[in-house]
Amino acid sequence: MKSLFKTLFFATTLALTLAACGDDDDHSSNIHLGGDTEKQITQKNASANLKARLEMPAPKTGNIFVSHATLEGSDSVVTYSYEFDPAKNHTRWVAWRFDNKTRKRYVTRGNAWSDDPALPTSMRIGTTYFDGYNRGHICPSADRLYSRQANDLTFYMSNMSPQIGYFNAGIWADMENHMRNLGQNPSFCDTLYIVRGGTIRDDQLKGYINRPNGLKMAVPKYYFSVALRAKNNTYAAIGFWFEHRDYGEGADIAAQVVSIDLIEEKTGIDFFHNLPDKVEAVVESTVTPSLWGL
Repeated sequence: MKSLFKTLFFATTLALTLAACGDDDDHSSNIHLGGDTEKQITQKNASANLKARLEMPAPKTGNIFVSHATLEGSDSVVTYSYEFDPAKNHTRWVAWRFDNKTRKRYVTRGNAWSDDPALPTSMRIGTTYFDGYNRGHICPSADRLYSRQANDLTFYMSNMSPQIGYFNAGIWADMENHMRNLGQNPSFCDTLYIVRGGTIRDDQLKGYINRPNGLKMAVPKYYFSVALRAKNNTYAAIGFWFEHRDYGEGADIAAQVVSIDLIEEKTGIDFFHNLPDKVEAVVESTVTPSLWGL
């Protein structure tokens, strides 16, 4: 398959149907280098290595794991990764990081709306506007400004969620901007690991929207954002929990701060499980808003 962008895709056969959590099977991954001439390389355990990154939550059996990356010079740099639920045509979570490479700002926002070629054709929802909702980025365009290709990847429809306009441009955008400023500041963090998403469990939905190709896409009732700060070999974490509604002008994101333990309880997602257990227990139960400028 010919890639739409000159990018490097990581996935197991493009989209890996996840095995059970803790599966130690040896998987092969196809690394796709797009462009006019596509080169395909098989790398053993590439998917397992990706899922061992600190930003990756524990996978759920039956969903699809995809990790997009670009070739920056001679280095492959992961842009973001996600877990996709085929029954809901929506991601369960999207994960990325700010580090010395990805916090750079070399380009401006693009407009490269496209279906995600890493998903099977039957799961592509089309690029048209959502009825009554914004096409809301989960990994923001402004978080991936280190290359044109990386920014283009954020416009894949797999990275979109149907969001109420005043929510998307209001309190959610305020949270995005605040966390971006922290992630792009090397004095605040060596690395900032982020996971965001909308709830897609049956009891945590506003409903569904219809897509032109007949697919239905879940509309989350709640949204969450969790972050892990690494600085001088120490860790701290923060969570945000939002009801999907218009909060009005002047809403304070500090009022939405919660522990990661609480978000795990609400969503069933195991965040930052690749940390040592003792470290994970402390950072996920403790939150200090003042550390995060709140």
